[in-house]
Amino acid sequence: TQELNHKNTALSQALTKLEESQQQLIHSEKMAALGQLIAGIAHEINTPLGAIQASVSNSAKFLSLFNYDLPEFLSTASQAEHLLLCYLLENSQPGKIMSTREERKAKRELVDILDQQNISNSDDLAEMLVDMDMSPHITDLLPSLSSPASYNIVGLAHHLTGISRNNETIRTAIGRASKVVFALKNYTHHDNSGHKVN
Repeated sequence: TQELNHKNTALSQALTKLEESQQQLIHSEKMAALGQLIAGIAHEINTPLGAIQASVSNSAKFLSLFNYDLPEFLSTASQAEHLLLCYLLENSQPGKIMSTREERKAKRELVDILDQQNISNSDDLAEMLVDMDMSPHITDLLPSLSSPASYNIVGLAHHLTGISRNNETIRTAIGRASKVVFALKNYTHHDNSGHKVN
């Protein structure tokens, strides 16, 4: 009987150790899953934060360039050049989002049109005009773009409208981050008894 009791005690201790090991293994698996979840959430939040940071930096750069170039432009530009800047600012739609394919197509078309008119810096000029969504207005712009000063005027408008483009990027990134936070908040909710339920 004593030997049987000793074996039962040893078996009971072995069972306790096995249960403890099982609990540790379950805890380790939960921690690994939690780590993966946190890494995924961090990525989902860091991506829009990176876009916001880049946009804020670009906006500061564009504003600085605009502020630097504007006084000289205002003091030296002709009436026609003032009108060109005003036209660009009034008609640009920098918040319009195009796919990369659409942007490349629009730029190629503009480069072809500008090259046919022997307008210099056609690649850079086309890129700025596409960023401002000025492609639909190219026919109205062509006479003004043949002026040597037009490149700098388009650049000036591009700097100012760049702030709006960056604001749109920030708005989109904030929306993405907000969706992640909203999903996390809704993951845990309360049942009728007031207890949290996952």
